[in-house]
Amino acid sequence: MEDWQYKQIDSLLKIIKKNWGYIDIGCARGEMLNFFIEQMNKGYAFEPAPHNFSYLSSTFGDTKNLEIIQKAVSNKNAVSDFWLHPTSTHESNLLGYDTSYKNYSDESKISVECITIDEFLKDKSDIDLIKIDVEGAEWDIFEGAKETLENNFQKDLQRKTTTQGPHKADIKFLINNEDARQVLSRGEQKFFSILWSCAQHEVLKRHYQIEATLIIDDIKSELDERVFGLFVELLKLNKNQVIFSCIEDCFSSKITNEFNE
Repeated sequence: MEDWQYKQIDSLLKIIKKNWGYIDIGCARGEMLNFFIEQMNKGYAFEPAPHNFSYLSSTFGDTKNLEIIQKAVSNKNAVSDFWLHPTSTHESNLLGYDTSYKNYSDESKISVECITIDEFLKDKSDIDLIKIDVEGAEWDIFEGAKETLENNFQKDLQRKTTTQGPHKADIKFLINNEDARQVLSRGEQKFFSILWSCAQHEVLKRHYQIEATLIIDDIKSELDERVFGLFVELLKLNKNQVIFSCIEDCFSSKITNEFNE
């Protein structure tokens, strides 16, 4: 396994329980599946690529309490186009292009059956963890899980936190192989999180035609003049709506002539 997989395992070991049920979406060659099988009670592995599915079936086919399913998980229950990467066993997807946005050839296209999380979980209540790695097509999966997320609304109200959703992803950034939180100041960390949000919004706009709104609370807090100046420059490049709060009038002289209120 690669270093990022060991880091995922270290994080998961802090929260998972033996009696949990899991879903591995985008199982590929089962790199994380071995860990799931050892640590949790029952699971489902989704992998639409024929060569990967064949490998999983021969490797894990006799595993107790595991069902391997040759389907893609998306936002519809139908047959869809699926592109196989010419060399990698891990980069095939429903989008038709690789992580560098280079289009796959039509010769690599096959048809696969798709299912939504909502449809799959209709008769199941024993799922505690869903792992998703589908090479950029994650948003479609979330769209196909609307009912599942809405059904957790009352539980969320009781816990006063949203218990399921993409916001639960724990993303770690490294700078020269060190945790960015150990390298950047608090103000730089805040600015970095804003940059990351802007990058996500650009992907939403470019690939899903979603005009997202960036909301920032108390923007001046923790930003020194240098980093705050960088934020103002970022606003000039951002094409989406930005809503922010600030307890002091620190913007008028900097942006009145360049931005609409």
